[in-house]
Amino acid sequence: MKYKRLEELRSELDRPSLLSLKDKKNIVGCEIGVQYGINAKNILENYDIEVFYLVDPYTEYLNTSGVANSLNEIKKVRDIARKYLKNYKNTIWIEEKSDIAIKYIPDNLDFVYIDGDHSYETTKKDIELYYPKVRSGGLVAGHDYKPQEIGVVKAVGEFFCGKTIFVGGKWDWWYIKE
Repeated sequence: MKYKRLEELRSELDRPSLLSLKDKKNIVGCEIGVQYGINAKNILENYDIEVFYLVDPYTEYLNTSGVANSLNEIKKVRDIARKYLKNYKNTIWIEEKSDIAIKYIPDNLDFVYIDGDHSYETTKKDIELYYPKVRSGGLVAGHDYKPQEIGVVKAVGEFFCGKTIFVGGKWDWWYIKE
């Protein structure tokens, strides 16, 4: 896999991966890992989104430090996200793990942004499952391509072996599907 680091690229969200969407209309997208909804709201405010699938199971998990987040804490995060995004009628919430949610996702995505479970296994599975859902010329992207997230780096590297991925901003990675 080859990669190009593009430090000079910036977007409204410090997500340079999304710049290729700027002039597109009626975008169909999916975000895996919504958490508080901050990235989702920025996408909804800055791009012409027709339908936005928001995938997050909001279940207990171990964070990158190995600390468990309680279901009570997670429900609070979900409630904050729901409230934060309540005025956007073009969103479809899917509170399932990404491998279950895939059955609700259409085959015509303009982009998928992967920022869920950062383990190698889950990141690789997310890329493998959602890549076919993205149309030719569409964007497969994600977050946390950094040394501390070896699972993300390894999964992206293996899947896109022999292809050029882009890395920039605050740990964004992306690939324009051929």
